[in-house]
Amino acid sequence: MLVAGLIFLVEESEWINPTVIQSKKDTEDIRVSMDFRSFNATCMHDPFPTPFNDEVLDQVAGKEAYSFTDGFFGYRQIMIAKEENRNTKFTIE
Repeated sequence: MLVAGLIFLVEESEWINPTVIQSKKDTEDIRVSMDFRSFNATCMHDPFPTPFNDEVLDQVAGKEAYSFTDGFFGYRQIMIAKEENRNTKFTIE
C-alpha cells in the first residue's frame, strides 16, 4: 500500500489508531483493518441514519426511476480531505 501511494509514513500524530489483523472466514487469507472506535467516539454523529431496506423499498415501490449506490466494494471509496488525513493515522507493530 505504501508503494501504491495509498498510505504514507508520518513521524508522529495526535491520533494513532491500532491495526487489527484477522483471518478471513473459510480461507487462509488475512484481513488487515484499522480500529477507529476511539476516534469515532469523538466525531459528530449523523442525525439522519441510513434507513432500513424495507423503508427504502416502500418509498421507491411503483416509482418510474431510482438509483442504486454500490455498497459492495466498500474499500477506498470515500475521499478524505487533506486536512482530515491527520485523523486517519494508524500503526503497525
